[in-house]
Amino acid sequence: MISLRQNGSPKAGVQLLDGNRSGAGVPHREALEIILGNIQPERYPAPIREELPAIVSHWLQSPGESPILLGKRDAAEWVKILTGPKGGIKGRQSMPKISFADVPFPPPAKARFTFIDLFAGIGGFRVA
Repeated sequence: MISLRQNGSPKAGVQLLDGNRSGAGVPHREALEIILGNIQPERYPAPIREELPAIVSHWLQSPGESPILLGKRDAAEWVKILTGPKGGIKGRQSMPKISFADVPFPPPAKARFTFIDLFAGIGGFRVA
């Protein structure tokens, strides 16, 4: 592992993964920490700044789309952070594959859906 650098100086607490590592991809949490450790949150308005970890986390799930409440410029900056020569994942030239195995709420292995679920709420309210 190497330490992340911004403007030539090490960024405390943020580590980079080796891009040649085997496995399913870069862990979601580490990609999130790399991006959050390299942006200046003070440039965003307070309501967006509070939601920035959630915005980045959701963007990592579909990096081809613009981040919610932000524009394509921010998405391009985040891709550059993950793939750039002075920051990002060592040896990476393209957007790394993100592994979501460490996301705290994985989907259920088998959804428990029943036929009656189709009709839930169709009956409406009884006003008497």
